[in-house]
Formats: sequence, C-alpha cells, structure tokens
Amino acid sequence: LDFTGRYNGPVSAHGLVFDGTDRIEAFGVTSNTTVDDSVQGAAHNQFTYAGTWSHQTAATSLATFQATESVSSTAGATATLTFTGSQFKVYAVEVSGYGTAGISIDGGAVSNVSLNTAYVPHSVGTGVGNGLVYTSPVLGNGTHTLVFSDVSGTVDLDRVVITPNTGVAALGVSMTDGGVTAMPAQVLSYTI
Repeated sequence: LDFTGRYNGPVSAHGLVFDGTDRIEAFGVTSNTTVDDSVQGAAHNQFTYAGTWSHQTAATSLATFQATESVSSTAGATATLTFTGSQFKVYAVEVSGYGTAGISIDGGAVSNVSLNTAYVPHSVGTGVGNGLVYTSPVLGNGTHTLVFSDVSGTVDLDRVVITPNTGVAALGVSMTDGGVTAMPAQVLSYTI
C-alpha cells in the first residue's frame, strides 16, 4: 500500500480501498479493532465468560455482527475483555423484554444500560442486533479491562470496537525510522 501526502494535510493511498473503520493518523494507518462476542479465550482481545451464557451462531436477531451473539439470563454472569486502546464501544442485541447490562471499566463503577426496546421478542427471530449501546469515555493509552455483566433479565452481547491508543502508529509504521522529520507541507512517500 503506497501513501503520499503532506504532514497535517491530505493523504492519498493507492492499492487499497478504506472502509469506515480505518483512519489515517499522522504517518500511520490506524484501524479500530473489532472483537466479536464469539472470540473466546484469556488473551488480549478475547472474551472470558463466567456464569451461564449461550453462544449462538447463525443468530436470528436482525443484523447481528458476524451472525453471532452471546446471551445470558443469569444475574451476575460476566464477559470480560482485556484490550489495549484509548476508547471502546459496546454493541448488543436490543429486544422487547430484555434486561439491563452493566459495563465496568478497569474495576470502576458499573454503568447500567437497558437492552429493552419496543421490538418484538427475540424468540420470533427479530430484534435489533449490532446496536451501539455504550461508548466509553476516552481512556488513557494502555491496557484496560471491560466487564459486560448481566444486571437483570436477559442480556445479549454482540461485539466491542476498540479505538487504538492515540499518537501511536499502527501496522508497524514508524513515525521516526529513516531519520525523517515531518515538516508542514512536506511530501512524504512510504510503503507499508
């Protein structure tokens, strides 16, 4: 992928079409990281589930991300995600009669989010999947822990989108390799 542009100016890219989740920042391409509810494990960017959860594929809710969802009807059940970034967004399934999810950041206070909407019950195969239900405040750069919990009723996790650390080039692009110092209006060409 070739980029040409000016420091603090427009950048052109050749060889790849960007989608809505890609951002051009300083000299690197930074992408948000999407973690689907089906990605399980104990490593970074994997959900660790505790309590009773049902993990469904070919989900029948309207437009779930990657046709998966993780559902709990047991108060106290948790889905924990450790990640590196500066902010995150939680997407869930919202359905009439659903309950309240709790969201905690780095062991802090729980923010309650209602997943109850005016749509018909999930059992008939509808509802709103992939719905943005929570946006975190901007966090400091570094490693963070998100806990999504079942506070009451049925909760249904779809995905989390993580914003990368700010001011850090992604995809292995260095902002200083080669002794290049960016100056306003200077043309810089490089290849990833």
